[in-house]
Amino acid sequence: MKNKWIKKFILELKSLKKFDIIWLILCTIGITITSIKTNNSPLAIIASIMGVIYVILNGCRLSIAFLFGIINTLVYGLVAYNNGLYGDFMMNVFYSCPCCVIGLIAWFKASKETVTAKVSAFNIKERLIFLLLIILSIFLYGVILTKLKDTQPYLDATTTVLSIGAYICLIKRKKEVWYLFNFSNILSIVMWAINYNSSNANLAILFMYIIYTLNSLLNTVRWEISNKKIKK
Repeated sequence: MKNKWIKKFILELKSLKKFDIIWLILCTIGITITSIKTNNSPLAIIASIMGVIYVILNGCRLSIAFLFGIINTLVYGLVAYNNGLYGDFMMNVFYSCPCCVIGLIAWFKASKETVTAKVSAFNIKERLIFLLLIILSIFLYGVILTKLKDTQPYLDATTTVLSIGAYICLIKRKKEVWYLFNFSNILSIVMWAINYNSSNANLAILFMYIIYTLNSLLNTVRWEISNKKIKK
């Protein structure tokens, strides 16, 4: 079983195109240099690097991405906790990390006969229900975080709930995942920019979300094209 997983991961990495490899290297080098020059904490640096690798490989539809995701969610959760962002902490440690484990298994099974996982989409009814649940959840979680004295309760609640919804789409390999991540990442940039402005710390996390946003925009186009090809 162990050899089976290793062989699958090797095949996935070999399937990476030149553009993907160059993009991965540039982003990793960029965030590493930024982290070191701004004297970020070791945890923030590790979380940022693992996170960048995770989202890029996700965009390539490779199950190995979730291995990096597991490390990222655990370490990032600690960074969020240390900065008073308790919603982000709970979401990453108690939700995102288990989701990465589930995603790893689900994507591995879904791509047994192919190197990359196939993409699908929600129908109109499913999208409306999903949207209503997200709006309601943001409001309720915002109230909870306010009582917990979160530094940015409703912004934190919005990024958290959107990320939760995105993970559900990601595990199911739905193209809508990147639309949710686009919105969530932009709000996360705002949230960490506010945090950086007030404490002058964790620029690596802010830069990580900027790369996340660029990558999610790129993957929105990629998955739309992939979904259209599968329909045909």
